[in-house]
Amino acid sequence: MEDGAQLAGARIRQILDGDVAAARYAVARARLRSLAACFPNHPVVAKREAQLAEEAARLLGEARKSLAAGEYREADRTGRRVMEVWPAAA
Repeated sequence: MEDGAQLAGARIRQILDGDVAAARYAVARARLRSLAACFPNHPVVAKREAQLAEEAARLLGEARKSLAAGEYREADRTGRRVMEVWPAAA
């Protein structure tokens, strides 16, 4: 991978850490799309997309458990968090 892609990946990785820590998931997804547009198949994109998808899958499991337990408000709140983290998971 060329130096520009490595530098961009390192910087985006740092920025994404802050975005995710602050629950700015829409911003994180936009940054990932931008990196992928400039550097297709960049490893940071694949890794971070997988992390967001895993978090969304975990939350979706929680939402389903809440729904099954009749905890509808909690299921709704958790389902909304799934949509914030990774809309494709829903």
